[in-house]
Amino acid sequence: MKEEKIEIMVFKVFAFIGLIFLIIGSIICLNLFNYDNKIETVGKIEKINESSIIVSYEVEGKSYETTLNYHNSTLKEGNNIKIYYDEDSPDNIGIKSLNYIFLIFPLFGLIFMLIGLILIIRKSKEKKRETILRETGDVLYAKYKETITNINYSVNGRHPYKVICEVISEDGTKKEFKSKNLWTNPSQIIEENNIKEFPVYIDKNKKDYFIDLSKINID
Repeated sequence: MKEEKIEIMVFKVFAFIGLIFLIIGSIICLNLFNYDNKIETVGKIEKINESSIIVSYEVEGKSYETTLNYHNSTLKEGNNIKIYYDEDSPDNIGIKSLNYIFLIFPLFGLIFMLIGLILIIRKSKEKKRETILRETGDVLYAKYKETITNINYSVNGRHPYKVICEVISEDGTKKEFKSKNLWTNPSQIIEENNIKEFPVYIDKNKKDYFIDLSKINID
């Protein structure tokens, strides 16, 4: 189905974007946190703008005045501020504590990449799980109850459907089973073919299962 392909594509895009952010963010952070040629000193805040400050400082008797893209409410004009400058390029300055903000880029990249990979792996495991349950699990025949819309999930603006079945044991206990997400509403097909029950493959511990929907021939 189109939505299922989009679903897989979204997972891959998540992983790819995450990888890009992780790589670029890591390169930026490795450069920022390399203090081999950085020398700490104390500068003076000459002027405060909306999103930057102008700092003056001296390097080997020579005066410098550089704009630093940093601002917070505690800064005051005339106050001293701890900075570092590049030994090879003294007009290139920074603040060590400010550099930690850039860790957000590789962190978000890692999170996005992991989300994408986990969802891709989960999708792959779902198919393998069905194969294993079909080969080694017990089969029950559950009565078709209804088809519901899974409002907790959507792809491309659409919600999938789930087939609900139940088995009633001899003592009257009811056990409900829910199918995987379906991107075509199976209600009409079930009604037209007068389908009353579906096979449910369940493991020996009666915990893991899947509903075999092959008779309605939709994904």
